[in-house]
Amino acid sequence: MYKGNAVVIVLPLLLMGFIFFGGYHYLNTSNQMTNEDLDNVISFAIDATSNGSTHTIIGDWDWQKMPVDGVLGDDYIGVKLVEEGQEPFDFELIKGSHLVLKHGGNEIYETEGTIVNDGIVFTFPNEMQEHMGYGNMGSFEVVIVGEEFIGQEISISYLHTWDVHDDVSFDRARLSNVDIDINHWVIERFTAIPQP
Repeated sequence: MYKGNAVVIVLPLLLMGFIFFGGYHYLNTSNQMTNEDLDNVISFAIDATSNGSTHTIIGDWDWQKMPVDGVLGDDYIGVKLVEEGQEPFDFELIKGSHLVLKHGGNEIYETEGTIVNDGIVFTFPNEMQEHMGYGNMGSFEVVIVGEEFIGQEISISYLHTWDVHDDVSFDRARLSNVDIDINHWVIERFTAIPQP
């Protein structure tokens, strides 16, 4: 009775086996990213502009991939405005600092920076809320006033953590020099305040 219909039964079973094997192979060989390796694929761009004696430092970042080991903890961006020996500087020269996290083109979180001895440090969350990633994409802006900043080299550090940890505070904005006892990496970029 089933001899003539063997093809109808065998072909779908072979096709299901092939689909299962192909999916299993794809999942095991796909290019998965962990938090520890994220610094290799992150896009972190900065720029500085001048308009008279007003200078704007802007930056944005995009992880491009979400890590398979989850997102949690806080991240930090430090904007070092002055060189060693020039501190303390006049904090009144900082006219604004603003950081925004984005998801799908929409702003989902915003914060102001904290002024430290040599610049500004932003703190922002890494987490998933209702299928929305916080911390994986965003931008910041720092506005300063003063001719003494023209030609000054500015250091911007992005410190990423992936452990739940107590609040971390910094007294310096150059985060590449910090010593903290949590899993982290730091990316550092440099720019200079241009002539107006």
